[in-house]
Amino acid sequence: TFDWMPAVSSIVKFTVSFAMCGVGMLTCAYFSLGSWSFLASAFESQILQLSMNPNLGLRWYVFQQIFPAFRHFFVTLLAGHPFLHVLPVSVRLLPLPRSLATVATAIVLIWGIPPSFSTISLVLCLCLMHPRTIFRMKGLPWILLVTFGAVLLIHVANDLWMGFGTANANYVFFQLLAINLGLNCGLL
Repeated sequence: TFDWMPAVSSIVKFTVSFAMCGVGMLTCAYFSLGSWSFLASAFESQILQLSMNPNLGLRWYVFQQIFPAFRHFFVTLLAGHPFLHVLPVSVRLLPLPRSLATVATAIVLIWGIPPSFSTISLVLCLCLMHPRTIFRMKGLPWILLVTFGAVLLIHVANDLWMGFGTANANYVFFQLLAINLGLNCGLL
């Protein structure tokens, strides 16, 4: 039989430490800015998606394509999407806390906020903490080729779309889909 007490105990410890880190970061932000006004702007831009600028995430494209009547549904769906991935990974990687922290952070960075090159770099740096896992990956060259090929092509599409206004948003969407697919395949 499986003893649930150590698993429940480690989940509670992980949740409490995560909450304490979150409260600590919010407190540091409050003392550095002098007010809580950053919470409203972060909520509007990250959760409600009110300022939709093209970025490396797929959210802006989804919100450009949906009807306004369904906007609240997709806001709720995409805000809760990272948590759907973190829970099964937490159950699987419970005995490996460093791997759990790396994968949970990478999932939230890739699926949560609109990713940028700095979030992708952070995910890759976190993955470097696990060299044995990297060496055991069988499809690593293909994952790197797809991901970095799409990252290089995104500059061309961005210049065409933003600079000249001649590119199609679907080209950018499929490049972003390739980037996210490569990052998620590498993560899993």
